[in-house]
Amino acid sequence: MEIKRAPHANDPEVVIGPDGLVYIGDAVFVKGARPDVESSYPDYPKADRAGWGYMMLTNFLPAGGNDDFTLYAIAYDGSGHRVELGQKNITCDNAHSIKPFGTIDTPAQGGQASGADFLNFGWALTPQPKYIPTDGSTIWVWVDGVPLGHPVYNNYRSDIAALFPGYANSDGAVGYYYLDTTAYENGVHNIAWSVEDNEGEVSGIGSRFFEVQNTGGAPAGALHFNISTLQNDFSGSLRPRILGIKRGYKVNGRKSGTEEAVILRKQGTASMLETLRKREDGVYEIRIEELERIEIRFRCQEGSRLIGWGESTSKPLPLGSTIDEEKGIFYWSLGPGFLREHVLHFAAMDGQFISSPVEVVVHILPKRFQ
Repeated sequence: MEIKRAPHANDPEVVIGPDGLVYIGDAVFVKGARPDVESSYPDYPKADRAGWGYMMLTNFLPAGGNDDFTLYAIAYDGSGHRVELGQKNITCDNAHSIKPFGTIDTPAQGGQASGADFLNFGWALTPQPKYIPTDGSTIWVWVDGVPLGHPVYNNYRSDIAALFPGYANSDGAVGYYYLDTTAYENGVHNIAWSVEDNEGEVSGIGSRFFEVQNTGGAPAGALHFNISTLQNDFSGSLRPRILGIKRGYKVNGRKSGTEEAVILRKQGTASMLETLRKREDGVYEIRIEELERIEIRFRCQEGSRLIGWGESTSKPLPLGSTIDEEKGIFYWSLGPGFLREHVLHFAAMDGQFISSPVEVVVHILPKRFQ
C-alpha cells in the first residue's frame, strides 16, 4: 500500500515518478483495525487486517506544509495488480500551528525491534518562541499506552537543524531512549512519544506499530488462561466496576505510570476521570478520535485481577493496548488505521471464579484537525 501525492510547484523533477505522482511512504496493514470490514468480507484473504494507516509528518511537505495537497492511496496485490483506492484533498497550515511536532525515526513504521537495549530515536520541536526543556523531562515514551520514561534529549542532527532553523531547539531536537523489548511478547505493539512545551501544549508524535521479535519470546495476542476452566460468579460481587476514563498523553510531571496510579488512588478518582456513558442495556460507550490515547480504570474486588478480550473470547484486545491486571487499568494508544466501532469485554477472576463481563463499545471517529 503506497501513499503518494500530486506534484507541487516546489518539487524538483527527480521526485516525480513515472505515474506523475510523488512517493511519500508505505502504509502498514493493521490486524483488527477495521472489524466492520472484516465482518463485511469474512471470506476474503486477510480480512482481519484490511485496515491500514500511515503517519505523515506534514512539516516535511513542500513549502513547510503550508498549502493544499492531494494525497493518493494505491494498493498492490500479490500478483502485481495496481489499484488506486482514492484520493483526498487536504489543506495544511503549519505556519499557524501552536502544537509541538516531530516524529519517531526508529523503529520504522511496521519495522522490527529486538533485544534489551533497542535504540528508539526521534526528534521534536515546538513553534517559536516556545521551547521544549532540554533535559527531556516533558517528553515521554509510550508503548501500548503505558508511559515508560523520558528520552535523552538535546542532541544535534544536521538534517533537522537545516530543515527547521530558528527554533529554540533546532540544534538539539533529537532524543533517544533504550527500549527493553524483552519485556514484551513477540508480536505487534504500538510506540509513540508525547511532547509538552514550556507553555503546556502537548502533542502525541510518531505513533506507529512495530514488531517485537526476540528468540524464545512468547507470542502475543491470546488470553493467558482458559476461561472454560473457571466457574461463573453468579453472585455479582466479583464483577469489576468502571471508575471512568482518562484521555490524552499528559502525565502531569509524574515520574512513571506506576507512580501516577498511586497518586490517583490517594487523591481519589471523581475529579480526575471522565464518566462513561452507560446505555439502557448496560453497555458502556466511549467516543474518541483516531490516534487518541485512553485509560479505562476499574475497581476490582480484593484478590481478583482484571482480564479482557475483544468482541469474543477468541479475539484479543486490540493492538496498541495493554491491561494491568493487578491495578485494574486498560491502556490503549490508538495507532494509524483504527476506525469505527470496537467491542471490548472486561471481567475479573480470582483463580476459581470469573465474573460476568462488562461490555465497552469504543466508537473511533476520524481525527479533526483545527
